[in-house]
Order: sequence, then C-alpha cells, then structure tokens
Amino acid sequence: MAKPTEAQQRAALERLEKFSRFTDSSIGIPFTKFQIGAEAIIGLVPLVGDAAGLVMSSYVLLEA
Repeated sequence: MAKPTEAQQRAALERLEKFSRFTDSSIGIPFTKFQIGAEAIIGLVPLVGDAAGLVMSSYVLLEA
C-alpha cells in the first residue's frame, strides 16, 4: 500500500477534527456556556444509539 502524502495526511486530520467537534461539542446548551456532542444525544436512544455510536467510532478507525 502506498504511503499517503503530507497533503492527504493533513486532509485526514482536518476531517477528523471536524468530526470530533461534531461528536463532542456541536450542540450548545441554552443559557449556559456548556456544549454537548451529537454522540451524547444519539446515545440516549436505546440500541439504535449504540449502533450509531459504533458506526461513528468505526469512521475514526478507518481514517487512521
């Protein structure tokens, strides 16, 4: 397998940074300075939330 170029590595890191913000701190709680991520909200739904969390975590592994 060919070694990724520096530009490809930077692009992957940028995608992971955006994904991290989405999953960890994308939703602001009104009237506070706190933020929660989409993964926390999705995780509230039994079974479906766990499956969605698994899919989102798998994306990070695939990027690595």
